[in-house]
Amino acid sequence: MAIDLLNPLDRTSPTFRGDVDALFSGGLNNVIAQMNAELQGVHAMQAGGAYAFMYTFDSSTAVADPGLGRLRMNSATQSAATILRADQQEAGGVNIAALFDAIGAGGSVLKGALRIVKASDPTQWMLFDVLAVGSASGYRNLTVVHRGGTSASPFANGESVMIFVDRAGDVGNGAEVLLGTADITEPTALINFLNIFSPLYDNYRIELLGMTFTATAAAFRLLFAVGGVVTTQSVYYNASTSGATATQTSWIFPQSTVTQRPTTLTLEISNINSAATPSTLRTTGVHQYSNSGNVTVLPVFDAGLCVGEFVASGFQLQRTTGNFTGGKIRVYGRRN
Repeated sequence: MAIDLLNPLDRTSPTFRGDVDALFSGGLNNVIAQMNAELQGVHAMQAGGAYAFMYTFDSSTAVADPGLGRLRMNSATQSAATILRADQQEAGGVNIAALFDAIGAGGSVLKGALRIVKASDPTQWMLFDVLAVGSASGYRNLTVVHRGGTSASPFANGESVMIFVDRAGDVGNGAEVLLGTADITEPTALINFLNIFSPLYDNYRIELLGMTFTATAAAFRLLFAVGGVVTTQSVYYNASTSGATATQTSWIFPQSTVTQRPTTLTLEISNINSAATPSTLRTTGVHQYSNSGNVTVLPVFDAGLCVGEFVASGFQLQRTTGNFTGGKIRVYGRRN
């Protein structure tokens, strides 16, 4: 923020006294307000993280060294970025490659958190979790998951940004990490997490909280994605619906065919990183339905396998007819 300069006063002017009064009633108050706003911005930046560095944002998505003191992402939509490319020197010319490498060497699945703030407007920011750090000539590739921000793409090419870095502590491999969320606020037939799986995790827990649907009775199912694209080239076996030999092309969530009330389910997926052996799936939870005006609570338990010679990159939730109308989805990852 630019702070306005006060114009000098002419003491020999016949209007000097009035000019002094105007200075204190208007100009000086305005400068004080600007200084307070600037101080608030400084305080916001100081709260950003353990380490702070200045960079210049580069809107290019090219897989290359972004240049001295520059930062770029692998997606033009900044909130969709999964890789941040940071030059090993920050804008002041200090080499911080060793810091990035130390973060990547951490013993926990979640290596740290990285907050990016627009230098000229601290109210514009983004927050990422750091999952891995890769070394490249002259720069570092940070594998990240977007956690939040003021907008989908708050930074413009050439703008100065502050990067605040916090390193995570070393924890056991069994720690569970929140990888993604979705809140359903309008009707939709498809919910995509097509690239949320990672070699960092062996097991996943998908929480479906208070899910609601249109009145149309229809299957509620999951399909895996490969390389970010939904695939039907796999065979699912549901214990409750398929039996030992029957097959289907999606994972069907057990549910009644009558009008649904809010549904809360947990799906656990294991062995997702092996193309040679089946992945296991297990659904637990409860949902309600209304039958002739009576509300019935139906417990849910199902287990089965997915057989497909691929490593899944993510998944899609579907309604074959009608829509999801509400609810929340949370996806967690855990290493063995």
